[in-house]
Amino acid sequence: MSKITEESEKDLDKHYRGGKTMRQVWKFPISKTTQKTILPLPVSCKILCVGTQGNDPWMWAEVTNPSSSGTKDRTFLTFGTGHDMPDGSHLVYIGTYFLYGGGEVYHVYEEK
Repeated sequence: MSKITEESEKDLDKHYRGGKTMRQVWKFPISKTTQKTILPLPVSCKILCVGTQGNDPWMWAEVTNPSSSGTKDRTFLTFGTGHDMPDGSHLVYIGTYFLYGGGEVYHVYEEK
């Protein structure tokens, strides 16, 4: 088993990141029911999917250079299957998640 020293960690970092761009996947909590969620997300954030972990809904996003990008408030709306939704093209579908073994299904949209 080899020991990773601070110096070798820097070398790995330089090799894999090229000293330029760092990408990570982060998760963010979203509303468990039909509510509005406002999240201060990094500007470089790219939404990947929504899902559940345990009995809580989460949104996963890819973030590039998080420390240098700043944040921007983004608004997400959650609707249950069969529930009323506002009309309009200002909503962009993000994904669907299931609660209670699939007994409840919710759909997440971003307000644009």
